[in-house]
Amino acid sequence: MYCHNFSLSNHQNEIPRIDFMPSTILLFSTLSKESITPYISQLRAHFTTAQFIGCSTSGDISDGEVRDNSVSVLCLRPERGRIEVFSDRISGNTSYQAGLDMAKNVPKKNLAHLFILSEGLDVNGSELANGLRDGLPSEISVTGGLAGDESRFQSTWVLDERDIPRSNGLSVMAFYGNWEIGFGSTGGWDSFGLERIVTKSKNNVLYEIDHKPALDLYKSFLGAREKELPASRLLFPLSMRINGNEAPVVRTILSINEEDKSLIFAGDIPENSYVKLMKANIDRLVNGAENAARVALESIKNKPELSILISCVGRRLVLKQLVEEEIETVNSSLSARTSIGFYSYGELAPFSKGQRCELHNQTMTVTTIREL
Repeated sequence: MYCHNFSLSNHQNEIPRIDFMPSTILLFSTLSKESITPYISQLRAHFTTAQFIGCSTSGDISDGEVRDNSVSVLCLRPERGRIEVFSDRISGNTSYQAGLDMAKNVPKKNLAHLFILSEGLDVNGSELANGLRDGLPSEISVTGGLAGDESRFQSTWVLDERDIPRSNGLSVMAFYGNWEIGFGSTGGWDSFGLERIVTKSKNNVLYEIDHKPALDLYKSFLGAREKELPASRLLFPLSMRINGNEAPVVRTILSINEEDKSLIFAGDIPENSYVKLMKANIDRLVNGAENAARVALESIKNKPELSILISCVGRRLVLKQLVEEEIETVNSSLSARTSIGFYSYGELAPFSKGQRCELHNQTMTVTTIREL
């Protein structure tokens, strides 16, 4: 597989010379829909035959650096297999159906893996993952992430089939042929306090915990940090487990509703599930990122050619100036020839090989790719 990445900080910058013609362009950027358009036009004029896929971010990851106000670009061309890009629309009420439709519409013959980028706000990420799983053969792995908007949570975009950034976009890269795909997803947050029961919820909206208004109880957890809401919600996610047999997943609060005292999450919070508050431990966050790389490597036999890193915006806010340490830790462990990624509003991946795809929050999620 041929792969080469670069960054543009001004749409009038010259695109670097590449010694192959890419079939697929993957791009990430913190820029708005309006600001990204000149870059898309410039790239399209240069790479006239390539398929484009990309999304907005809460920070781009390119060769070990975290970038803002630029465009991180990855050029790809398989040598023996092929990559196809498919796009659709999504809205919060039809997340499951959007995932199911996408899975059903993607041709399955010789399909090895799907890498997905989704709208980051008007989506139920766990329902999206459920739809993808129900529409795909069990042996087809899925990884990817939800688009970001720095820490604003106002507007995200995903490129559609006409290279237009859409606020309700959903796109996938489908890998056909012989590929070795690895993945790992680990957090590193510390849970604390009592485990409590969700007594009233609907989909991704949490109304009551232990029969008490969810927002009131959450504020009591935060103590003095309550005054920093809504921003502090990113620093104190919830750990959720449906039953004692499943590994807990992390859920980040997207928004709060003062009127009905509810919390709105990126994925489902089922009734009768168990939740605990979580807080950051910087050393454990970095170690968690390293562990994600280790899990990804354990699932493959050969050195990866490409790694795609998707980490949560909450991790970036906690790590601050140390944010590149988690990137450096992962890249040094993987030793892939090329690395790219972004900070997201949610990560999609199985916990490990052979397991189903799940929505994660506050994790470092690694996808490694090698053409065989």
